[in-house]
Amino acid sequence: MGKLRVAVLFDMDGVIIDSEGLYEKVQKIGLERYNLKLRQEDYLRFKGLSEAAVFDILEKDYNMQWDRGVVIAESHLLLLEEFRKKLKYMPGFPEIITQLDKQFLLGLVTSTGRDFLAQIDQILAVRKFFAKIVAGGDTIKTKPDPEPYTQIMQLLQVEPANSVVIEDSVNGVRSGKAAGARVIGLSATYSAN
Repeated sequence: MGKLRVAVLFDMDGVIIDSEGLYEKVQKIGLERYNLKLRQEDYLRFKGLSEAAVFDILEKDYNMQWDRGVVIAESHLLLLEEFRKKLKYMPGFPEIITQLDKQFLLGLVTSTGRDFLAQIDQILAVRKFFAKIVAGGDTIKTKPDPEPYTQIMQLLQVEPANSVVIEDSVNGVRSGKAAGARVIGLSATYSAN
């Protein structure tokens, strides 16, 4: 018996890998180098956004004047160091994905770019679980726009009504809903309220 033409579509950070706290820690360290201290609500606002979108917000709202490429390279080095020490799967993910893989098509939709995703994959295998992946930079628009989820549905050849999105951020939930999928919002990052 083959797999159903139903897709389960996963976000990565905070859904598959336990990385949200590590991102926030590194963001704080990196931004303090530029004398920028953010509020907790700023970090929540960044969740699910692409790196470029986060930098757009920082440059606009905080009038940051920096060499974006240098800041990104510095933050990637810090982040990889943290990931090598502490990155792990979210509790229960390996068991759940193994069961889902028996019946459903599986896709990954992440705001993380392909180069950095490859580095994460060397630390903690992620890509092996998924038939198709849409990563940061693969689409013109990013979450909360529906384009990333619309694209993965096209790649997997499934209808939105036959797609379930698993997300942990407001931006990701909005993206999945706007793409016409059913969405399960995890409260690993946000409270359930």
